[in-house]
Amino acid sequence: MAKIKQKAEDFKVTEVLQEKLQSRGRHRVYRLWKKGLETEEALRKIAKLSGIPIKTISHGGLKDKNAITEQFISVPEKFRLKEFSFPDLKLSFSGFLNRPISPSIVKGNLFEILVRNGKPPEDRIKILEKQGIPNYYGEQRFTSVRGNELFARHLSSGDFKNAFL
Repeated sequence: MAKIKQKAEDFKVTEVLQEKLQSRGRHRVYRLWKKGLETEEALRKIAKLSGIPIKTISHGGLKDKNAITEQFISVPEKFRLKEFSFPDLKLSFSGFLNRPISPSIVKGNLFEILVRNGKPPEDRIKILEKQGIPNYYGEQRFTSVRGNELFARHLSSGDFKNAFL
């Protein structure tokens, strides 16, 4: 039987922006590369290394923990993030935009998926070629990085403020 996501290297996600980066702007944009880390966990490390509050960092969305991902983050122009390269986390300056990175500025994601132990059925490959990969709302969407508390508990009880913090 074919298997996916056996190793982080098996699933690669690259974020694509709708806008071209500029040489000047109100927000500094950085390319974030991570492996085996949740997006929020990576942002906490970046904020700590850079000596800035995490709330100043904007991003376009959460990327899978069990993958190698590239995405963009931004800070207001007056802040600078420390660039670095660790085995599981890399950050490099990419340019400027006049607005912060947000879901509305992300055009989409490119995926590279390694299938192990066989080949998926041909009919499924044709469906994926025609329709693309559906959005996946897995565990990273339904658990909170704040103490592994389920956001669904807040959502189901009508506590929307805490569900989406």
